[in-house]
Amino acid sequence: MEPDITDVTLKYTRNLTYIWAIFTFLNFLVSIYTIFLPKEIWALYNGFISYFLVGLIFIIEYIVRINFKRKYGK
Repeated sequence: MEPDITDVTLKYTRNLTYIWAIFTFLNFLVSIYTIFLPKEIWALYNGFISYFLVGLIFIIEYIVRINFKRKYGK
């Protein structure tokens, strides 16, 4: 969407995509694993912990993004 994206911004967004992809894959694996555990553990992970982790990564990403924009102006 940005026609004049800088190399630094491109590298940042690419790395961010890798982080989210790895997290999503690991979360998927843990979610599959919890199918074979007691339903209370399944419900705890899939109903709370996974959402908490998504929110935590989003908050960290947002803080990093603010600092990135301050440093590089994009």
